[in-house]
Amino acid sequence: MLHFQRIFLKTNDIVWKDRADHAKTFVIAMYDSVGGRFFTGTTDDGITINKTVIPLDVQAWAILSLKDEYQNYLPALNYADSNIKVGSGYAFSNFDLSTAWMEGTSQMAAVYAF
Repeated sequence: MLHFQRIFLKTNDIVWKDRADHAKTFVIAMYDSVGGRFFTGTTDDGITINKTVIPLDVQAWAILSLKDEYQNYLPALNYADSNIKVGSGYAFSNFDLSTAWMEGTSQMAAVYAF
């Protein structure tokens, strides 16, 4: 989404704005307002939302990519803190909480700094 926005700002080619808007629509569609989390995408059928594994990175990336609208999606960070946190770090997903994932922990540090 951000990459498309940047290309649009650089080229002024409307196709990149359309792609950014499409990506944003997808990110928002993956938000589960009841659970306060972002899903990562769909199952193999391309339609059904994959609710099995909730990755950490999508929680942080979505907040960072939504810029001015991020306040509406802050529950995703609470979800990560409550369901993916491992000790003083974060796991890759809610599926395996056996160890902290350094890259994901850094992503969470970045989103909290934001």
